[in-house]
Amino acid sequence: MSIELLFEQIQSLLDGQNPRTLVGIVGKPGAGKSTVVEQIEKKYRPDQVSIIPMDGFHLSNEELISLGRRERKGAPDTFDVEGFISLIERVKINHSIDHKFPIFHREIEASIADEGIVPKGSKVLVIEGNYLFSEEHSWSKVYPLLDHTWFIEIDDEISLATFVTEMEDRFGKMPIEVQDMIDLVRCRWKAQVLRVEKITLKNNILKLYFVSHEIPQEIVLKVIQFVNHKKGLCQLREKSGKMILQVDKISTIPELNTILVDILG
Repeated sequence: MSIELLFEQIQSLLDGQNPRTLVGIVGKPGAGKSTVVEQIEKKYRPDQVSIIPMDGFHLSNEELISLGRRERKGAPDTFDVEGFISLIERVKINHSIDHKFPIFHREIEASIADEGIVPKGSKVLVIEGNYLFSEEHSWSKVYPLLDHTWFIEIDDEISLATFVTEMEDRFGKMPIEVQDMIDLVRCRWKAQVLRVEKITLKNNILKLYFVSHEIPQEIVLKVIQFVNHKKGLCQLREKSGKMILQVDKISTIPELNTILVDILG
C-alpha cells in the first residue's frame, strides 16, 4: 500500500463519524513500517492521529536477565504484552481522557514511562509493531482490538539491509526468531521467482505450492532436476491443477533457503 493511499484512508477516517479508530500497521521485517509512521507524524497533529509503537513495552534489561532472555531481546516473549494490550483496550474504550504510555530509547537501552501520549481528541490511533498478528505469548489478543490493518510490503534487498542495520542499532544483536523472519523474507523472494504461491513447513515436511496457471518451462525443468537429484527425499505431484513439491526432513528457515537456492541453480 502506497503512502498516498494511506493518507487518503486516514483522511476518510478523520472525516468519518466514528469518534476513534484503531489501525494496526503490520508487515514483514524491513517493509518500512517505521518510515510510514514518520511520514504520518509529519502530516498530522497528535490530536488528529496518534502513534502507539510497541517498542516502549520492552521488558527492562534487568528483568530479561532474570528471565534468561537478555540475548533474545526483541523476541515475542521479551515484551510486556499484557501491558501493551491493557493500553490498547483503554484507548479504544475511553476517549475522554489523555492516555500515557512508555517510549523506548536506544541510547539508554530502556523505556521511559509516560513519555508518549494519546490526546483525548485523537480520532485515529496507529498501532505499530512486528507482532500484531502473532499468536505467541498473548499477542493474539491484539488483533481483535484493531478496527483496520495496513500491510506494508518490502520488495528489495537494500530496504531489508537498511532495516537490519536499524534493528541492530536500536536493540543490538537480533534474536534468532527475528533473524528467521528476515531470512523468510528472502526465501519469499526466491519463491516468487520460482512461481511458488504458498509455502508450508510443518512436522519436518516442506511443501511448495506452485501457481496454477502456466509455469515457464525453464522453472519446471529446474524443479524436475532437483527432484531427480534428491531422490528419496522429495516427491513432485499435481493436485487440482497445481504442482506441489514435497521435501522431507526440513525443519528450519535456513534449510528452506538452501532448497530454494538449489532449485534455482
